[in-house]
Amino acid sequence: MAKWLIPVVLIAATACATSPKLVDSDPFPDDGNLTAAVPLELDDLIADRVGPAVDDRTDWKTFQLRSASRVEVRFTAAGAIGLNVYEEDGAHVGSLTGGGGQNQAFVANLSAGRYLVEISAQGAVSPIDYTLEVETLP
Repeated sequence: MAKWLIPVVLIAATACATSPKLVDSDPFPDDGNLTAAVPLELDDLIADRVGPAVDDRTDWKTFQLRSASRVEVRFTAAGAIGLNVYEEDGAHVGSLTGGGGQNQAFVANLSAGRYLVEISAQGAVSPIDYTLEVETLP
């Protein structure tokens, strides 16, 4: 079976200082399960979408902290989505819900290690575009 590489595309954000990186140009990316979590670069704003399709109601992302850090997890969504952050062992770190284009964020002091971010569509009837950034703070 042939695998196709999907190019990274830059898109403009109207209220951001930097343009987000589009993680996957496929409107129904295959990161809908934990084992397919897409790695995030710290301090990079990304854009993606979750859809109403049964196989794309949830996106998983992952990020790595090399040392204990204070981080801000921030997202904006065009519709109702929920966001949860977990330690690699499944311990819940924090959550956000939002939509309507408003910025949502939480700050946490996290230990070194791998973290998982779950983004889920909530009652969507069409795909929901969102941006996400995990920023390390001083």
